[in-house]
Amino acid sequence: VGTTLFSAVFIGGVWCFGWIVRRRAESAERAGAEAARLAAEDPAVVAHQVVTAERERLAAETIGLIREAVLDMQATAREASPDLDPARLAAVQARGSEVVADLRRLLGLLRSDPAPEPPSQPAHTPSWPGPRDWVPTAAALALLLLDRLYTDEPALLPWVVAGGFALVPLLQRRLPFVAALAVGGLPLLALLLGVPFIAGFSLLVVVATVGWHVGATLDRFLGPGLGVLLAARLWVVATSEPENIPIEIAVVVLPVVAGLAWHDRDRAFRRAREQAGELLGVRETAIAEAVTAERLRIARELHDVSSHAVGVMVLQAGAAAAQRSADPDRARAALGALDTAASQAVAELDALARTLSSGRDVGPWVGSAEDLAAALTGLVDRMRGAGLAIELELQSLPADERVAAAVYRTVQEALTNAARHAPGATVRVEVSRRGGVVEVEVVDSGGGADTSGGSGFGLDGLAERVRALGGDFGAGPRPEGGFAVRARIPDITSTRVSEVPS
Repeated sequence: VGTTLFSAVFIGGVWCFGWIVRRRAESAERAGAEAARLAAEDPAVVAHQVVTAERERLAAETIGLIREAVLDMQATAREASPDLDPARLAAVQARGSEVVADLRRLLGLLRSDPAPEPPSQPAHTPSWPGPRDWVPTAAALALLLLDRLYTDEPALLPWVVAGGFALVPLLQRRLPFVAALAVGGLPLLALLLGVPFIAGFSLLVVVATVGWHVGATLDRFLGPGLGVLLAARLWVVATSEPENIPIEIAVVVLPVVAGLAWHDRDRAFRRAREQAGELLGVRETAIAEAVTAERLRIARELHDVSSHAVGVMVLQAGAAAAQRSADPDRARAALGALDTAASQAVAELDALARTLSSGRDVGPWVGSAEDLAAALTGLVDRMRGAGLAIELELQSLPADERVAAAVYRTVQEALTNAARHAPGATVRVEVSRRGGVVEVEVVDSGGGADTSGGSGFGLDGLAERVRALGGDFGAGPRPEGGFAVRARIPDITSTRVSEVPS
């Protein structure tokens, strides 16, 4: 019976070792395939796919929200136009304030950096034995009771030595030197003192556990200790049962070989997983940078399109409310200007939603200098209707679409700020080209330094847009009073346009 049980345990152990090694090999193969897949991916392509999805989501959420609010303001203003209902005019102004608050919140979210991932904690080895230590120890102690049934050894000392030997798995990971002394010292001491060393199922479990650990970790202490154990066992078996020498060798060597096989597969697994982690990190970095850049671009475009229109609508609603009793015709004209601004805002928001995926700037021109001149002239005419006295001087305008977009947005933002913070002021707008550089200057006569009512992102967005084109941007109060916005943008190609009368 004992021989049968020993054979079953031995064969079962060999099968378990093979199963564990095979599982690790499969894990290594999967990790290698994942690393190969990540290596074959172009981070730029993956980032583009993620950015496309992010763009569609943000366009649906942010542009849709602002568009709905603008249409709501337009509808309320139309209802107020026949009788200049003060309640409806006040509702338009209140809705405009809500839109500004929503816009500020949305732009803040778009411009905020993603929350950093918490730093990974280094692997920590617990100071106390864990389940992987207690399980083989408990099995060795339990099998020691089974050994007691099939071993005719009445003396107590051999069983005490065997019990101490069964505790080796508790020590091998945290106290390898002590475990090595126990593995090699206890059987050697028993041999030298002539004390029988219990070689049963418990010993088989301990040797298998220690041998596996030696092969899997290449432990420099336990390896020699296991060698002393094997030498002591071979000395005993050679003098009593020499035919069992191959079995004794197999009991010690097979777990070590299995551990070595597992070690090789585990090393391949860890190497592949580390490579996959590095590739994934590169991909995630590319995605994060692309998404951040896209969110900033959407924030700039959304601010440029909506902030100007909403600001004009609120100003015109206020003008209508102020003139409703004294001059109803002027009040209705202000509401007409509000309606025009709303329609234009909706058209630009729709254009923004359609063209974001192209990666191009959105502007009310096709790409020629003449188109830019017409767009700027129309912008100035609308802002004059909002109460600004504007002098416009256009000399040599850029033909490049990106530069034209930056020029238009700079003038638009500067005029919007002037209308909001310096109503009634005189504003001078000058766009020219000197030495291959497009220069934009918008100067108002007073009040433009107050930015408390804005979203807080317009000038920042302009600076980003201009600097992305290699230009310089500056904005601030003037010593003599008023506020100035200046931009200098490199331009390769320009087209001479006749000076537009102010």
